[in-house]
Amino acid sequence: MQASKGIAIGFVAGLAVAGGAVLLLRDEASPRAEDSAQVAELSAKIDRLESSMSQLSSQARALSPAAASSTSQAEIAPAVDAKEEQARIEEQQRVIATADAKVEAAIQTGQWSLEQSRDLDRLTVNLPAEERRRIHTRITAAINSDQIKLTLH
Repeated sequence: MQASKGIAIGFVAGLAVAGGAVLLLRDEASPRAEDSAQVAELSAKIDRLESSMSQLSSQARALSPAAASSTSQAEIAPAVDAKEEQARIEEQQRVIATADAKVEAAIQTGQWSLEQSRDLDRLTVNLPAEERRRIHTRITAAINSDQIKLTLH
C-alpha cells in the first residue's frame, strides 16, 4: 500500500506543478503594457532603419558608375598595380629565358623545324615587340649564316 500511496502523491504533486506552470504561461502569453510599448518602439526603429537604407540605396544608384569605379580604383590601384606589374615582369623574364634557351638549343643542334618555329611564335606572342624581334632576329641570323639547317617536320 505504501508504494501505491507514494505514486499517488507523486502524481498529484506533478499535476499541481503542471497546472501552476500552465497558469504562469497563460499569464505570460498576454502582453503587458510595457512589453507592448517596447514592441512599438522597436517597430518604429526598424521603420526608420528601412527608410534610411532605401535613401542610401537611392543615393548610391544616383552616383555615376565612372565616379564610383574611379574612387574605388584610386584606393585599390596602387597595391594591385605593383603586384600585377611584378608578376608580369617575372613572367616576361621566364618567357624570355625559355625562348633564348630554345634558340640556343637549335644553334647547338644545328636544326630548326617548322614546329619549333610555331612553338617559338606561341611562346613569344605576348612579349614586348623589341624582345620578340631580338629573339626572332637571333634565330634568323643563325639560319642565314648556315649555323642552323631548316627542316619541315
